[in-house]
Amino acid sequence: VQLRNLSISVGAFARKLMASKRLSKLVAQCNRNADDEDEKVIEKNNCASKGSSISVTDNRTGKTVEMDIKNGVVNAKEFGKLKTANSSVGLRVYDPGYTNTASATSSI
Repeated sequence: VQLRNLSISVGAFARKLMASKRLSKLVAQCNRNADDEDEKVIEKNNCASKGSSISVTDNRTGKTVEMDIKNGVVNAKEFGKLKTANSSVGLRVYDPGYTNTASATSSI
């Protein structure tokens, strides 16, 4: 019976250790050096594109939609306005692996 309790304790310890390692990786990512290339791109986009917009023309229908660029980001839902006559759902944006996905802006 004591061995059974020991194995449960070891299992709980291992889970806590793995969670601690994951947390330390997340903290390290949050505390990246300001010289990181991603930070430079975000900073450049924030400065260069305030008050900007982009016009997207759907070559299937000829419809053009103007989208605001805020902090270097275009709202992907705006692409939903581009749809064909026989479609009830608009165009969707696919980002495999989330390699070009931006986070939301919050006032909290």
